[in-house]
Amino acid sequence: MHFTARLSMIVGRRIEVYQESQFISGVLLDVTPGTLVVQAVENAYTQVTGNVEIVTSKIHYIRILP
Repeated sequence: MHFTARLSMIVGRRIEVYQESQFISGVLLDVTPGTLVVQAVENAYTQVTGNVEIVTSKIHYIRILP
């Protein structure tokens, strides 16, 4: 199964996205073949908030939160 197909199964869940220079935490809103949209919340590592579009090829890993 392709990476984005797996992610589309968890839309609505809280996730953490780790990239080389960025850490985004929030709710997965949408997934397309090359991107995903996260409703980001501010955390100790970043002040990014709101809907953030992330290119999947730039993701190191994703953590799915309970």
